[in-house]
Amino acid sequence: MTCSSVSLGRPFITEPASNSPETHFTFSVDGTDYFMISGYARFNRRKETIPGEPHQLPGNPAAGGSNEMYDVQMLVGPDWAAIRDVSAIVTEPLTTDPRRWCRWSRSPAVVRSLWRALGPPVLLTACLSCGDSEPPLSPTDVIAPGGAPAIAFTLVPAFAGVENLEGRVTNVDASRHAVAVYIFVAGSWWTKPTWNRPLTKIGTDGSWHCDITTGGVDHEATRIAAFLVPDDYQPPPAGPNTPTLPVALYDRAVARTEATRRGTPATPTIEFSGYQWRVKRSDAPVGPGPNLFSDASDNVWVDEAGRLHLKITARAGRWYSAEVIASVSLGLGRYTFELASPVDQLDPNVVLGLFTWDSTAPGSNYREIDIEFKRGRTSAENAQFVVQPWDRPGNIDRFGIRTGTSLSTHWFEWRGDSILFESVAATVERWLYTGPDVPSAGRENARINLWLDGGVPPSNGQEAEVVVSRFLFDP
Repeated sequence: MTCSSVSLGRPFITEPASNSPETHFTFSVDGTDYFMISGYARFNRRKETIPGEPHQLPGNPAAGGSNEMYDVQMLVGPDWAAIRDVSAIVTEPLTTDPRRWCRWSRSPAVVRSLWRALGPPVLLTACLSCGDSEPPLSPTDVIAPGGAPAIAFTLVPAFAGVENLEGRVTNVDASRHAVAVYIFVAGSWWTKPTWNRPLTKIGTDGSWHCDITTGGVDHEATRIAAFLVPDDYQPPPAGPNTPTLPVALYDRAVARTEATRRGTPATPTIEFSGYQWRVKRSDAPVGPGPNLFSDASDNVWVDEAGRLHLKITARAGRWYSAEVIASVSLGLGRYTFELASPVDQLDPNVVLGLFTWDSTAPGSNYREIDIEFKRGRTSAENAQFVVQPWDRPGNIDRFGIRTGTSLSTHWFEWRGDSILFESVAATVERWLYTGPDVPSAGRENARINLWLDGGVPPSNGQEAEVVVSRFLFDP
């Protein structure tokens, strides 16, 4: 038999003997009528245990009987009287490979035509009337209307939980696909379960599970992402200093999903100079540095005069840095930072940063524009203006600054084709950048941080503090 004409009829609803409405489809292959039922819910229902009752539904006197007996009993209900020549009951979804369908079935031409017309199979029970010219399909085949590949979480552990992540995929060949899982923790995305095992296998029923707590502070992950990819794909590794997932991962995935874990603590915020600022926290080393960052009130606070305090502290033998992030993106304009601390007196291992950063724009060097202060051990240069990438010739201006008092003002004016920097203290430094790396506006935020270079504690063993009296923005 050569099948060349396939048509799918309108869906209709019946209520078989179980009194549970089911959706069905009729279709025709070269004039032979076929019938399909979506019996997955009914199949599941038979697996349930009802207290005080056997595994039995009306019309099925053989409690706990075979799937075939169960379905046959359903088919002989009064709502099925118009259906004739039912010759096969399909109950077990085993594969999405049409070649394997054809091997199991004695109707390869029918199977191939249905595959083209209806798409890949999903978890449905099908019953077919094959007519006189074709033998029935094997009861191990499944045919159903197709759809776009999809992936979904079925179990996301709550914040601080250590259970496995679980999910399910549909409308794909499970034997030829896998799942790439990533968690977001301590300011960075990480590959799970490990760098050496970046892919999670999918079961024949479309289910999968992944261990997402394989070390460190994984249990404190706040977000989880999963990508459905071909099983021969090597997903890009993620780890320290990966604030965003690679674009190539999104391009290669046939489906993806993401979730925020239930119970994730709210990010602490402060109000300073008329803006809301998020306080950075990480109990694992992250950039810059890398360092630990604390949101404790003795690391970041605003005093009665409205001034922002950032402090590097030591607790239980561990050093914690401090950073705040403006909650709004301001775009092009002048960013002004007024300081009330003598930045020329910082410990040689301490760095103060006044800058912009866009974690979603690695291709634009994260739209990072910096004014930084770090006292050298031998050089008089203790400050720098930077347009990233810093190692491109002409993208950095190093200079020495002497405050004379605790007060100083530092700003940069970011325009479409240039960035003008200025630091005003006992000395004045001005620098105009017009090079090729002036970023366009995006989703950047103003940020202020006080951190340890290389994560190395202050050379004097003392905690360090900086006071910012005001932040201003002029578009």
